[in-house]
Amino acid sequence: MRVRRSSVVFGGLGVLLIAAAVVLRFVIVPIATRLPAGTNLLVHYAGTATLLNPRALASGDPSKALESGVPIIIDRRTRVLSTLGNVAIVSDAITLHAGATSLPNTHLYAVNRSSLEATTAPSGQKVEPASGLTVSFPIGPKPDNSYRYYDATTELTVAVAFKGPSSSGGRGTYSYAITANGPVKDKNLLATLPQSLPKKTLASLAPLLPVSLRQSLAPELATLPDPVPLTYTAKTHITAQADKTTGIAITETLNETVTVQVSVAGKAVSLVPVLAIDATVTPGSVRYLAGKASSAARLLFLLKSAAPLSLLVLGLVSLVVAILRRRPASPANLGSQSAPNVASAAERPDQSQEAG
Repeated sequence: MRVRRSSVVFGGLGVLLIAAAVVLRFVIVPIATRLPAGTNLLVHYAGTATLLNPRALASGDPSKALESGVPIIIDRRTRVLSTLGNVAIVSDAITLHAGATSLPNTHLYAVNRSSLEATTAPSGQKVEPASGLTVSFPIGPKPDNSYRYYDATTELTVAVAFKGPSSSGGRGTYSYAITANGPVKDKNLLATLPQSLPKKTLASLAPLLPVSLRQSLAPELATLPDPVPLTYTAKTHITAQADKTTGIAITETLNETVTVQVSVAGKAVSLVPVLAIDATVTPGSVRYLAGKASSAARLLFLLKSAAPLSLLVLGLVSLVVAILRRRPASPANLGSQSAPNVASAAERPDQSQEAG
């Protein structure tokens, strides 16, 4: 059976458009929606802190050894340094500013660009041996308790608790809560804290301790070595509101307390907090992150829905046109249409003769 050439063209075009829709949705979209190589986000937190004053501590002045209620600003820059396939090397640089004092702390992670979970780094690349989420939630975060989070202070991977739907910065979000509690293992943080104290200096801190602890510790002080070794524990609590579409944490609150400990009769005894942070993402950063989420959501809609659907519809329309135009006009119809012209041509000589 003969088929019109236009039908073949429309049929081929329809197949190509449908194939393009499938490739775009299931091949290109997963690649295009990975963590971008050019990611560079700067977010600010504001709040208060309790900070250790090393100079006052060294001088033995307990009244100034700890400064509480200090206004702070935290700058957090998350930047992709390099990518290799589906693995990105991400720098998470956090700097705490308190007056003229700045305390920087940077961590490097290898993360899966799709799931945002820590993964194995490329050969020769040194990163922190993390597991779970490190810097952000993935695109389209799940509203459940399935995520795990890596706490850099304690180097623990802990559960992420889903708290329900919420909103922030005009965007629909999911609320999550994270709590980590354990010995401080962050080498960058430990480098800012004293690893031991002269027994005399430790004794001068007694007025800062609760009365019951001061009374129980006093008899043991003489048995401690000089200088007295110190260890630290940290408790971190984070609440985050992650965009439902993009996973960007638009609002985040950070509460972290680091407490100094001494070993008495083989048992760790907690003394006083030497670092306590209570900070929340600033309103300006909330607007900035909400804008980023809105732009990314529009792009995701175009790539995942609008463009594939448009290609699919155009492909189906082309196939329908191809089916409707598949048959040429029948020979019988062609004969009936041309017969009058033949007859009239045959009649012309007779007409000319009659005229003669």
